[in-house]
Amino acid sequence: MSLRGLRKKMKPIVWLITLFFLISLVAGYVMSFRGGAQKTQYAFKLNGEKVAMYTVQRAMALAEAEYKQAYKGTAAQNLDSQILNTVTLNEFIDRMLLLDIAKKMKIGSTESQAKERIAAIEANFGGKDKFKQALLAQGYTERTLRKELEEGLTINELTRKVTSDEVVTDSEVEEFYNQNKYIYFKEESLNNEVKEQIIQRLKAVKAAKTLALELVKARKGMELTSVSKELKPYLLKIEFTYEGIDVTNVEYDERIIVTLSYLDSKSLDEAKTIAKKEIEKEIRFLKLLEQQQGIEVDASLPLELQMLFANEKAFDKLKSEINPTDKELEEYFDKNRSFYDIERAVEANIAVFGVMPSQKDIKLAEEKANKLLKEVNVENFAEYAKKYSNCPSASNGGALGAFKKGMMAKEFEEAAFSGEVGKIYPKVVKTQFGEHIIFVQSKDDKAGTVTASHILITPKPSDETLNMKSEEVATLVKELQSGKLTFGELRDKNPNIQFSQKDVKITEARGIFGLPGDNKKLIDRLFAAKLNQVSSIKDDGRFIIYQVLKQIPYKKAVLSQVEVQVIAAYKAEKATEKLQEMQQSVN
Repeated sequence: MSLRGLRKKMKPIVWLITLFFLISLVAGYVMSFRGGAQKTQYAFKLNGEKVAMYTVQRAMALAEAEYKQAYKGTAAQNLDSQILNTVTLNEFIDRMLLLDIAKKMKIGSTESQAKERIAAIEANFGGKDKFKQALLAQGYTERTLRKELEEGLTINELTRKVTSDEVVTDSEVEEFYNQNKYIYFKEESLNNEVKEQIIQRLKAVKAAKTLALELVKARKGMELTSVSKELKPYLLKIEFTYEGIDVTNVEYDERIIVTLSYLDSKSLDEAKTIAKKEIEKEIRFLKLLEQQQGIEVDASLPLELQMLFANEKAFDKLKSEINPTDKELEEYFDKNRSFYDIERAVEANIAVFGVMPSQKDIKLAEEKANKLLKEVNVENFAEYAKKYSNCPSASNGGALGAFKKGMMAKEFEEAAFSGEVGKIYPKVVKTQFGEHIIFVQSKDDKAGTVTASHILITPKPSDETLNMKSEEVATLVKELQSGKLTFGELRDKNPNIQFSQKDVKITEARGIFGLPGDNKKLIDRLFAAKLNQVSSIKDDGRFIIYQVLKQIPYKKAVLSQVEVQVIAAYKAEKATEKLQEMQQSVN
């Protein structure tokens, strides 16, 4: 199984492990529960430990508020609270079980780390009183917040400990390298640095599975007693049984939530039907793997884990049975030849020195937008957008598609929703992003949406403005060249540095990951630059500082030189195709 596929399969497990790590303190909503002096009520006892009701209520309220915020204005927002509470309560229990596992493994105290985090958060609020007010608005005291932070940090430590204890063999490293060399490593050999990267990837995957299995074992052995009447409807139970495999309410409800999030237009009833059908299809697939491939997995495991382990076993079995002929390998290589070629590239240090537009630059942008507003009309709007707009939508003629309130900048949406359909809004609209000319194409009152296009004119620093900063940039270049300063220190040393990366690999086709703009001018400079020389250029209203460390010439691949990797890729592709065929056969 590819790492990407495995990561997709492990997503629910990772979500489970990391739940509650981050706590929003300024969300703006008020919890339904408030701590007070009344007698403590208990939600349940887990392995002899009493759990206060308010901690469970707070977790449920947080989950509901975050869910509604995430799906505000969509059909998914109308999720039944029974479903969300069931998932949240059982994740809460799983979190406590993970803490039990950490305790048994003698994970050390994280109290001091939690106190440090609270001190940092408090400092951001500008004082203890404001911090306390924010905590109260969330139903917290400093003590309860510290406790939750400690628990989150403990689970982090547990994850790190399990990861470090995992063992990765040389054969596993070699197999991963051969199968993924031209995805992750391209021309790099299996040196110590690459080997360590692979080991850490494989350890993380193994640790996630180990923790998931430990959690299943802890679930089976737990003592859950004295459960509050209010919470009993949300406890884990069998929702339905299909072809001898039990499906829990938690598995079903999680699938409903996922279905609603991907199928926004579907009602809850439709999402339930789709979710059930998907689960039944997976169970039929498991049965098919058992019948045709002899793949067996523990039926008492959660369905997600059964699917993960069954897919892994089947994938490995199918790969071992594939033995390509010389002709098949040659055909596969010819078809994917460019994938194995070594692209012309450079490795470089890159930094962007940002310059804010002056008031004069802002005024020029306003004047340009107002001039365009007089020239543009409905017929030539798309053409003008492609030519003048600074928004990525320019290539699409400025089209933004349909959007609801809350999705755009306030000034923009007020104009779009109040504008006349089929016409260009009569004024230039200013937002934090620049000056907008808006064409209101249609409205759907029932759905609460507007479909519009726009032309965005963003104020950019002129050469005059840039030249005022050129001396400062020249000083940075000298310090970098002399070794007085490094690219890794730039961001900390200078507040104008917006982007800084060391040892970036850059190809002519792919550009520079993370650096906005087409960067053609910079890429041309990089391929013509002298090795190790620090230089800078003015490009698109900014300065870019660069240093080329290595030049990699283009090299055409030869099958005999990459045969091991080609065989591994061929086997993986054919095994994947076979699995997909089997999955489709149970639809």
